[in-house]
Amino acid sequence: MKETLRLHPTLPLLVSHRNSETSVVTGYMVPKDSKIFINVWAIHRDSKNWEDPNEFKPERFLDSSFEFNGNDYKYLPFGFGRRIGKFLKERYLKLRRSLVLFLS
Repeated sequence: MKETLRLHPTLPLLVSHRNSETSVVTGYMVPKDSKIFINVWAIHRDSKNWEDPNEFKPERFLDSSFEFNGNDYKYLPFGFGRRIGKFLKERYLKLRRSLVLFLS
């Protein structure tokens, strides 16, 4: 499954992110509020990170020492960063509270 997601990510480009402050990434200045797309397809086929990156080799994950939660930035099957769940929960609670006050 992991090797399949490496070669065929669910989304080849992750949902865009905006950086909250000006940053320098590998020598490039990225201004605050820039819209950033992450090319997972290219990361998963980078020969600096993967031996024979275009070959299907499920055994490469048997003894892997890197993390799968997005902290190593070479395997990102589901993306990385903040998730929308907390935001939606807060919006839902605010809406519910407003309805209760309105209907009272």
